[in-house]
Amino acid sequence: MKFVYNEEKNEAMRHLLIMQPTVEEAKAKLDKDDTDAAAWYEYGTALSLVGKALLEKDETDAYAWYVYGKALSLQKDYEGAIEAHSRGIVYDPFYAPNYFGRGRRQNAMRRTWPALADYTVAIHLDSDNWTYWYYRATSLNMNGHLEESIDDFRECMRLSNPAEHYPLIHWIYTT
Repeated sequence: MKFVYNEEKNEAMRHLLIMQPTVEEAKAKLDKDDTDAAAWYEYGTALSLVGKALLEKDETDAYAWYVYGKALSLQKDYEGAIEAHSRGIVYDPFYAPNYFGRGRRQNAMRRTWPALADYTVAIHLDSDNWTYWYYRATSLNMNGHLEESIDDFRECMRLSNPAEHYPLIHWIYTT
């Protein structure tokens, strides 16, 4: 059999065998099909590489710890993600995304009260982020604190665009 060099096929094979996709490439795959488990894994791996590279530059960068924690959570390493977000909080206790990220992982592990505490701190640091209000409201709702959750959902609706109101109205209606 004669070997025929094909630049396009060679590049595709190199990409498959050696190169990890960039975060943008992995995100584009997810945008096409967010149910693709392999795409989620690639996205987590790509984010992990970015997070590690950022941490190599500056291990005291709270954003780098957030990216790394998010990557670990996408790879289902929730304890590692909680630790990464906690490290980010140590380096910058006023960076709200690390509290939010840690709260989401705590919630995923059924640790409701630590999650609510983290959501609350994130809200105090960045009260204009409707996502923080939304996650705290759903956690409160699922744990029987209906009045408080409705108050948070109302604040969430005040801060968000009308196009984003459907999930909020659904939660309020079911409460």
